[in-house]
Amino acid sequence: MKIAIIGTRGIPNNYGGFEQFAEQISVRLSDYGNDVYVYNPAFHTYKNNLYKKVNIIRIPCRENIFGSAAHFLYDYLCYKHAIKQHADVILVCGYGTSAPAIALINKHRTKVITNMDGFEWERAKYNSITKKLLKWFENIVVTKSDKIIADHKIIQEYYKNKYNILPEYISYGADITANFDELSINTYGLKKDNYFLVVARDEPENQIEFIITAWKNSHSEKTLCIVTNIRKLSKKYSEQTNIIFITGLYDSIKLSNLRHFSFACIHGHTVGGTNPSLLEAMAAKSFIIAHDNLFHKELLENNALFFNTPQSLTKIIIDYTNIIEKKNVSVQNNLTKITNFHQWDFITNEYLKLLSCL
Repeated sequence: MKIAIIGTRGIPNNYGGFEQFAEQISVRLSDYGNDVYVYNPAFHTYKNNLYKKVNIIRIPCRENIFGSAAHFLYDYLCYKHAIKQHADVILVCGYGTSAPAIALINKHRTKVITNMDGFEWERAKYNSITKKLLKWFENIVVTKSDKIIADHKIIQEYYKNKYNILPEYISYGADITANFDELSINTYGLKKDNYFLVVARDEPENQIEFIITAWKNSHSEKTLCIVTNIRKLSKKYSEQTNIIFITGLYDSIKLSNLRHFSFACIHGHTVGGTNPSLLEAMAAKSFIIAHDNLFHKELLENNALFFNTPQSLTKIIIDYTNIIEKKNVSVQNNLTKITNFHQWDFITNEYLKLLSCL
């Protein structure tokens, strides 16, 4: 089967969750004998035509000129190219900038599967007009796609209730690390169990500054380590002692070590869906302190501590007896969930089942 994957910033991953998904799923689908193509923006640092067995197609994306709006044209060109190449299936990651392409281009015999991601129109960075536009795009993609995928059961239920369809439920995956290297965290001046870790892109809905405020108010002796995508925050808090910023780290092994040896991972994401970073923290056997919302609670159940205000997070950081008491059992329960339902091989098999039904 000829499968095209569009809607990401390309592989190997140097950006975020959908890019990690595209990298992991494309390699595994190709291992099963499929002819897989991943579309990369031309500015991606990886310049080979093959990544392992996956074909890389480079398409211009003038982000330096048009900013994020460039991705509307980029997705359109990727979609159009995949149709011309007679792809059997186009797997679209997200709908925010791909909806116009799906609406305008005749897909002929090509099947389109769209992973809807979270509720894009809830993101704090968007104004009211953009949020209304995203809801319109959502409607287009649900109508025009042959299949849509929900990565969380709450999202699946939302589409069932609103559009009277039942999306395929397929979550994201995570790799379980067999061995951890404590020496690797020394590179960043960190010591085992002596730091709280945040891994998140600098977006309003990820609440990094919210977490920094709560941590500062706690006067904790433990370090706060923040792995993020840009240097804006590190410049803003350059005079703050005991905060370490790591920018642009996408090496999965190094990230796994950072998560594993942390005292706890603080996960502040508020926008719905199964968040890849949260799964990776579970797979790395780290204790999790998560934002209190239905999405995280369904995944983590009672195997985490939850916060919804800076004050409640500050209290957890100050009085972390609960972390010590819950840590071993919670870490093991979360790892069991990853083992049974979220390993990449399991996720790949779910996609293979879906593809076989098209």
